[in-house]
Amino acid sequence: MALKIQLTSTGPGYATLSIQKLQVNGELELSFQRSSDHHYLASGEQWTATAHWHRVSDVQASGDGCSCTLGPDIIDGLLLSSNDALMVALRGGTSGQGVLRIAGRLLGSDAAGSGAPSAPDATPHTPGGGGGETPPAPEVEEPPPPPPEPVQPAQPAAAAPASSGGMPRWLPLVLGLLVLLVVLAAAWYFKLIPGLGGDDDAAAPAATATETTDTTADASEEEVVPPTPQTGAEPASPVLKGRALAQSYLSRDPRSAASEMYRQAGEWEQAGDCTAAMIVYQYAAQADPAVAVDYARRFDPDSFSAGGCIQAADADTASYWYEQPAEAGDVAAQRQLGKLLVKSNSSGVLYERGVSWLKRAAEAGDKEAAAMLDKLGENE
Repeated sequence: MALKIQLTSTGPGYATLSIQKLQVNGELELSFQRSSDHHYLASGEQWTATAHWHRVSDVQASGDGCSCTLGPDIIDGLLLSSNDALMVALRGGTSGQGVLRIAGRLLGSDAAGSGAPSAPDATPHTPGGGGGETPPAPEVEEPPPPPPEPVQPAQPAAAAPASSGGMPRWLPLVLGLLVLLVVLAAAWYFKLIPGLGGDDDAAAPAATATETTDTTADASEEEVVPPTPQTGAEPASPVLKGRALAQSYLSRDPRSAASEMYRQAGEWEQAGDCTAAMIVYQYAAQADPAVAVDYARRFDPDSFSAGGCIQAADADTASYWYEQPAEAGDVAAQRQLGKLLVKSNSSGVLYERGVSWLKRAAEAGDKEAAAMLDKLGENE
């Protein structure tokens, strides 16, 4: 029985597996097979050539299907093959299989991480201290003021000796003043002392003093202005590549439109970053059926072109990406999906599913699908 199976992340390492048109309560056994080498997910995140069954308990019926929770033992292993189409098979009370569709973004258990350590205390601790408050600085005693100097008592003025007749005491003083005036007058007349020669001589020192004052003021102003500090160049941001680049791009808010994501992935593919390109290709294809058709054609053997990040055609991967647009009514996707399924399976559930898609495309007027049904003898 062909089933519609979807996986939706509920947190790091966990996701809800929803199965439509299947009513189960209790337990199920699941196997996961990838398209690249047809290996199966085993325990310990290993992929082996032999089928491995994972027992899942607490399966609950709801609406027209059932659901259960998958843990890190399965989710972390599936993330190792995120570029593959995955086929899920069921057994245990019922059987069936279907292509696994992943809604949104799965997170590995390592995405949970641990809380960032708190920043260390920047307060310095004194040696031998117990990490408490910083002790107060000791108070510095002000030195005592110096003792006042003793006041010397005023000495009485000595009495001038009485003149004993002759020349008066004031006469030498008068004569000295007269001589000084004569000397100054001569110096002024012959300009022997600077500053006594007139207005011209006085102006020059004044101007010189003014210039000196202005120059000193300018120098003082230049000293007050501190030089502009020279800072080094800021360190360049690290260049992201691979998964880190894709996660940084997809975490933008709001996220880019699917067509823009697909274009950006194409640029990274041309630059050689296949990991980032393939992750963003898939997110774009999940978001828009029209983009999913273009991405499926990259893997379709009928339209595969060598080169770039996709090294070989892969019918299973192409079928996976054709399914969403086929369900949305894209006739070309319906025809290609049916064609790939009947070519890969000569009988059984997947063959019947391929015939069903071809009939839907033929009913919509696709001549190639109708021709294939005639060739298969299924055009009834």
